[in-house]
Amino acid sequence: MLVASAAVNAQTVTDIDGNVYPTVTIGAQVWMAANLKTTHYQNGDLIPNVTSSLIWQNLTTGARCYYADDSLTNAPVHGALYNWYAASDARNICPDGWRVPTDSDWNIMAVTLDATVDTLDNGSYTGTDIGGQLKEVGSVHWNAPNAGATNSSGFTALPGGQRFGTTFDYMGTDGFWWTSSLGNTATHAWYRRLSYALVWIQRITYFKIDGMSCRCVQELTTGVRDMPSDEEGFRVYPVPTTDRLNITGVGSAVRNMRVFDPLGRCVLDLPVNSGSISADVRELPPGIYGVMLSGPSVKVRRSFVKE
Repeated sequence: MLVASAAVNAQTVTDIDGNVYPTVTIGAQVWMAANLKTTHYQNGDLIPNVTSSLIWQNLTTGARCYYADDSLTNAPVHGALYNWYAASDARNICPDGWRVPTDSDWNIMAVTLDATVDTLDNGSYTGTDIGGQLKEVGSVHWNAPNAGATNSSGFTALPGGQRFGTTFDYMGTDGFWWTSSLGNTATHAWYRRLSYALVWIQRITYFKIDGMSCRCVQELTTGVRDMPSDEEGFRVYPVPTTDRLNITGVGSAVRNMRVFDPLGRCVLDLPVNSGSISADVRELPPGIYGVMLSGPSVKVRRSFVKE
């Protein structure tokens, strides 16, 4: 039986398969300091390992693979490559209490490392030395010259390469990491890229079918207590949804519901006056959203997918 783990301490987090990852604190965020290897979603469902290029390039559901289809050589160091459908799946490929970072999460990290930049406003490589601060030092995994690499952040970025529709490329020269955020077209999503030849970080969109590495970020704690026991039974459904988001089992302590987009902007703010909520979300663009229920003494967050 697979049991999701939240074995988080100051140094490590353990995924559902039992893989243990070092973690690093960068500003207010806690990140994995190694690429994700999991073969299962948080609920125990298998993430299919797809080796056929023909099948891979036509997927619209979550899948994983390994660079050059060589898991024995590449999985221990570089982890798996996931398509965006797996990275954004509501079943969550990250350990309990962790998630695939949004476009905004990566930007927060970049600004922490270089306060003069805002990667959300720049699709090219940016920052004076953000890439250098993130990359593992030396040429064991990165090709020379591994420009500017200091790993002063402790992130230990690795060049795990990428799977395009039918080919693998960039092992040793580039690292690619998915965000959970949709791109500027229906077929694209945002990711981050680091290069052996450059000291900067790149924000760009590419096809959702591509295979890229994933790093997870820990959910931020608010310092506000969760729902009391008589309100823990509330349920958010359906997930994914297309028109209405329903929440049942809401207790009397909840006064407000707010929905946030992947950039952290509030896109829906509703008062709560009963034990259930039915919110119209038809006008929201497709993507992953956060929903917060709050009151004078409680605050709890959940997420949902809008198709």
